Amino acid sequence: MKLHPAAIGAIALVVTAVCLAAGFWQLSRLGAKRALNAARAAALAASPEPLGVSGDALIRQTGRKVVAQGVYDESRHVLLSARFHDAELGVEVLTPLLTSSSGALLVDRGWVPAEDGQTARPESLPEPGPRRVIGLLERLPARDDMPPWRRLESEGAEHWSTHELDSASVAAHLPYPHAPYVLVALPDPAAPAEPVRTGPPMFDEQVHLSYAIQWFVFAVVTIVGMATLALRRRATGAGAVGPRS
Repeated sequence: MKLHPAAIGAIALVVTAVCLAAGFWQLSRLGAKRALNAARAAALAASPEPLGVSGDALIRQTGRKVVAQGVYDESRHVLLSARFHDAELGVEVLTPLLTSSSGALLVDRGWVPAEDGQTARPESLPEPGPRRVIGLLERLPARDDMPPWRRLESEGAEHWSTHELDSASVAAHLPYPHAPYVLVALPDPAAPAEPVRTGPPMFDEQVHLSYAIQWFVFAVVTIVGMATLALRRRATGAGAVGPRS
């Protein structure tokens, strides 16, 4: 079936509009990521403030640099699976910090290597006694579907493996009250070499810029293609019509 030129033009215009809309949406996502990165950079540059003792205070401190003091519960650890550091596979080690003011607070102590991306022995990296931890406070997400947790074989401590954290799962696996937050420990010269404190990563901006460029290129290609086809049809039509000899 041969489409009428007007139909081809209408389809091309619709495709172009969709590509442009997708490109501008990616630019809006890029702007949002840049704003998040600016806020994170400002938080990292700020002086730490004491961890709040109330829910309202913790809400205000979300995304900020805080200092928490307490003692690690070395009898249980959460290992976030399939985490990479310098292209090496490993896990993030999270251990509850028992504080005197806010109950337990889950602390992301950093990364350790793991060949299978799941198992590690954080008990071999103890941090006994009172600890002072500086990090960024992040709220645990609430999810309708709880990510699965798997108990790992270990001696003398509970090891749980999961790929993602959420407030309900953490509450189900900790035997004491805890704040629905995680403190991502920041690099500290006084901290042990392992777990490696990498700190929270910046948000990826490049992916949205790349997608925006791709969508705009698609729009340009569609417009150019439509114009080229129209010119060819006009040239063919003009060549077919001429004086008879």
